[in-house]
Amino acid sequence: MNLRIHDTLSRKKIDFQPLVAGKVGIYACGPTVYDFLHVGNGRQQVAYDVMFRHLRARGFDVTYVRNITDVDDKIINRAREIGEDPATLAERFTQEFHTDVDALGCLEPTHEPRVTDSIEQIIALCEKLIANGVAYASHGDVYFSVKDLPSYGALSGQPLDQLESGARVEVDTEKKRAPLDFALWKAAKPGEPSWPSPWGAGRPGWHIECSVMAERYLGQSFDIHGGGVDLIFPHHENERAQSIGANGEGTFARVWTHNGFLNFGGGKISKSDASMKILFKRAFKIRAVIERHGGEPLRYFFMTTQYRNPLAYDLVIDGEDPATATLRFPGLEDAERRCEYAYLTMERLRDQLAVGKPAGDGAVAPEAEGWLGRLQEGLDDDFNTAEALAAWNEALQLANRILDGKLDAPKDVRRRTLERLARDFRVASDELGLAAAEPRGWLDAHRARRCALLGIDAAEVEATIVRRNEARKQKNFAEADAIRATLAAKNIEIMDTPAGTRWRVA
Repeated sequence: MNLRIHDTLSRKKIDFQPLVAGKVGIYACGPTVYDFLHVGNGRQQVAYDVMFRHLRARGFDVTYVRNITDVDDKIINRAREIGEDPATLAERFTQEFHTDVDALGCLEPTHEPRVTDSIEQIIALCEKLIANGVAYASHGDVYFSVKDLPSYGALSGQPLDQLESGARVEVDTEKKRAPLDFALWKAAKPGEPSWPSPWGAGRPGWHIECSVMAERYLGQSFDIHGGGVDLIFPHHENERAQSIGANGEGTFARVWTHNGFLNFGGGKISKSDASMKILFKRAFKIRAVIERHGGEPLRYFFMTTQYRNPLAYDLVIDGEDPATATLRFPGLEDAERRCEYAYLTMERLRDQLAVGKPAGDGAVAPEAEGWLGRLQEGLDDDFNTAEALAAWNEALQLANRILDGKLDAPKDVRRRTLERLARDFRVASDELGLAAAEPRGWLDAHRARRCALLGIDAAEVEATIVRRNEARKQKNFAEADAIRATLAAKNIEIMDTPAGTRWRVA
């Protein structure tokens, strides 16, 4: 195994060697829970879930920490807008977050700390930074002194003098000493959540939360820190500064990883605030996308591009009114087809192997030998899911060739190859987080979504199929063929199987 990971700090792909042999610690920034996730958030969650899965599959004992930011300006402002208690709102959207990541097939992290459970440690880190001379208290706030950390800007690649000249926030001479100094602790304001501290009642700043929670569960130094590319500056730059300021150069994350942006285009919809809010709810709120296409197709879609690269969210809008315009997502639609193909294959494979006896030891078709290795090698190369999916789809095609009787090989070789494929599919499924559900249950749920989207009456289709089967029993094949053709015109495909007649929305 030669596991290589692109490190944002060194700006190159490196051979990964864990801090402790056989163990890996990962910290990935979780959500600020003030609203539903959007699709960009979902891409980050899937990227680090794949990382977690693959490292485990390669034999590492992985500690994966994903935090919940449950006190923040965004939470307070949103709660004020809708007249809800901030803590109640944060808890509500924490649960919604769990619902969405579960639908995306993400495993539970090893630890999921919350900011509000880490206040004591946050205060202690503020005190340590002040004692080390890289932070200062001012009027109930505590600020990090950026000029006192020479390596500030190394992660984002922005020299300190350029950052200072480009700083847009004017210095509050009564509080901050310099424009780039950032808050570690914020003095309480009326009506906001607060906790007692040596500097008076207040609450944590954004950046210090992650420094504390990472160290609490992974130690002063750990292997991998992750998040979206938008977090490199200022969030991750400031995290790094705080932790180095407290514990010294060379501590905190040894490798920094960042997933790329989700880019999108659209139609002629007005870009007014009201229009964009409606469009967000329909097209970018992850819950709406999952309800329309399912969680696994969205996961598959995210994985079609290596996590560091930008991913085109190809939204097609037909109409100018965001509330009524027809929306299409060609990339997601293709992902749906590929997920359906995988589950249909798994169902056929299961049904075929349920009949007859195992083939025992012996040769398999050569095409079945190498695909799993290529899939894992793709993931070894900076978690390249696009390469992994290419191998996955190649294996699915091989399985269907054999199931369709199109592999020229002895019967025992064909059977043994299917058994080998079934075994390796389980390994690949666990690494990719794909095709892990019971096939018929997934296919039925997928079909129900398609019927709802296209206005197809499933009960009517079922009744029509009953009539067709009756015609077949009566050997009225002309009528049976006519019924099949009528259903095909409505995008209904019938499949006669040993388990009975099944149907799908084409």
